[in-house]
Amino acid sequence: MDPNKRTRILATAGIVVVAGALVFAGYTIVTRSVSRIGVFTRPTGVSTRVERSEDGPMLPVVIGDLGEFTAVAATGGWKITIAPGDFAVQVFASDRAADQVRVSQRDGTLSLDLAPGTISVSDGLEAEITVPDLRRIDIRGGANVRFAGFDLESLALRIDGAASVVATNGTIGSLDLVVNGAANVDLSDSPVVDARVALDGASNLTIAMAGGELSGSLRGVGNVTYTGDVTTESIRVEGLGRVRRR
Repeated sequence: MDPNKRTRILATAGIVVVAGALVFAGYTIVTRSVSRIGVFTRPTGVSTRVERSEDGPMLPVVIGDLGEFTAVAATGGWKITIAPGDFAVQVFASDRAADQVRVSQRDGTLSLDLAPGTISVSDGLEAEITVPDLRRIDIRGGANVRFAGFDLESLALRIDGAASVVATNGTIGSLDLVVNGAANVDLSDSPVVDARVALDGASNLTIAMAGGELSGSLRGVGNVTYTGDVTTESIRVEGLGRVRRR
C-alpha cells in the first residue's frame, strides 16, 4: 500500500476513536452554530440553556456562593431579570464577554461588573436573580432590567446612562428615583404610593401612583407621565421637559 495513503487511513481511524471516547465519557461538543435555544452539557452532567448573542452562544459563567443581599448594582450592557425567591444568581455570557465578567457581593449589594480596562461590552451579558427582598438597584451604562412580583415597602433606584428599567406585577410603598442620562423607567404595572424623583437629561418615567405624593425635579428634555391618584404633584421642571397626567 502507498505509505501516504496508509498514513491518512490511520489518522482518520484515530480521530474516530477519540471522538467515540469523548461521547462515551459524556462530553458534548458545542460550536457557534448552536441555535438560539439549545443545551450546553458540562462534563458533570449538569445542563443549562444556551442562547445566542451577536458574539455567539451564551454560556454559563461559574460563580461561587454570594451570600445574602438586598441590593443589585450593574455596570455595562447587562440584561437582568429579578424575581422574588431564595437567594440565587445565574450569569450567562458570550465567549467574548465571559473573561470580562466580575460578580461579587459586599455589604449586602450584589455587583455585576466588568474587568478594569474593558472598553465596551454591549451584548452578551445576562443575569437571572432571585432574592427575597429588593431595596436598591444601581445601574451604570446601558443595562436592561426587569423585575416582577415584588411588594416592596421602599425602593431606591439609581441610574446613570441609557438604561431601561421595567417593573411589573408588584407594588412599591416609597420610591426614591435618581436618573442621569437617557434612561427609560416604566413603573406603570407596579403602583407606587409615594415617589420622589430627580431626572436630569433626556430620561422618561412612566409611573402609576396609588394615592400618595409625587415630588422632585425634572431637568432637561425628559418626561414624567403618571396615572392614578396623588395627594399632591410637585415636580419642579427646568428646561423643555414636562409632567403630565394620563
